[in-house]
Amino acid sequence: MKNILTIEYIIIILVTILISCNVTQSIEDILFDPDFKLNISQLIAKQGYPVENHFVTTKDGYIISLQRIPNGINKNKGIFNNNNNNNNTKIKPTVLLQHGLEDIGTTWVFQENRYQSLGFILADEGYDVWIGNVRGTIYSNKHLEYTVNDDEYWDFTFNEMGEFDLPSMVDYIINVTGNSKVNYIGHSQGTTMGFIGFKDGSELTKKINTFFALAPVARVTHCQSPLFNFLGNLRFGLILKFFGVKSFLMDSPILRGFLAPTLCSITPIACTTSLGFITGWGENSNLNETRLPVILSQSPGGTSTKNIIHWSQNLNNEFQKFDYGSSYENFIHYSQSTPPKYNITNFSKKIPTIIFTGGKDLISTKEDYNWLLPQLKNLIYYKHIDSYSHLDFVWGNDAYKQVYSDILKYLLKYN
Repeated sequence: MKNILTIEYIIIILVTILISCNVTQSIEDILFDPDFKLNISQLIAKQGYPVENHFVTTKDGYIISLQRIPNGINKNKGIFNNNNNNNNTKIKPTVLLQHGLEDIGTTWVFQENRYQSLGFILADEGYDVWIGNVRGTIYSNKHLEYTVNDDEYWDFTFNEMGEFDLPSMVDYIINVTGNSKVNYIGHSQGTTMGFIGFKDGSELTKKINTFFALAPVARVTHCQSPLFNFLGNLRFGLILKFFGVKSFLMDSPILRGFLAPTLCSITPIACTTSLGFITGWGENSNLNETRLPVILSQSPGGTSTKNIIHWSQNLNNEFQKFDYGSSYENFIHYSQSTPPKYNITNFSKKIPTIIFTGGKDLISTKEDYNWLLPQLKNLIYYKHIDSYSHLDFVWGNDAYKQVYSDILKYLLKYN
């Protein structure tokens, strides 16, 4: 039965990709919620918060989009605001929020009630909030040399996000704010970037004050997602590559503008079931079904086919770099015949690290995070929420109680 459902999802994805290649105008007008048409900056502004759009160029030429919420609705409130100082932003701690695979920065600010969105919670507490969008997403699809129509643009995986996107964002934030360090909060692939980038003794590591990992993902050899495992065994990424599909659901107006929101509006249970089939089934009360159409009008955010292939490879291997498929090609890239493994023991022993895991998570599973946790030498706090699936950490109705309250406590302690 699971295989039949998986095949149906694959057919829908393939049809969506093919249609999206030829459709330039979204048909989301048939939907009634005005939030369907709002981008991340507009969603932030609609809630009454100030918002700034920033762009940073990585060392390999990708132009990354950042949204900044410099203060809360009442800028004179919050524990880090100081009315007697004329330059509030420089005395306020900065926080960088980083989304996961096929997600985008709106994941931190889309909730209907602002007290449920981490981006707004942090801003109201007096933090200088920055929201990152990695390369290959709908908000970060520019390059100094290439366009999204060029094969060269899509030659990246999560490895480059950790080695180039993350340090570029951190350096830019430090230059703008004048702060010497940044607090980093990542979800899913956003945590992977941290595990790659925060090497012991590196320049980037010296600029990180705290690291919060929500649904951490490093090794995924025990992933239980039926869809991900089926796609991995099917070598779905290689099939897409064979047919010349360079990007994976970045330009998908039919899916984001019509199919997903309509499905969620008409039959919310079908929508939550579909998400659960991919990432895990949390408690029914965790997700706001009436808000899911808006959420999925923003997602999937896009990535490269090569990144999908990389994740597929890691389903059957340890946490390692991209395998180019032959000893010769690997030797050209790595000076060895096999891809190097990421060594978690090289992860910083100085950055205070806070981890949250979920018992219903099919992607970040017990076997894999139990492999990860003992290797983190400065793990100061760990919380397991048995009722949580992979998406509940960013989309859950009660995440502000279960997760964000603890984040605030440890941010205050270390700032």
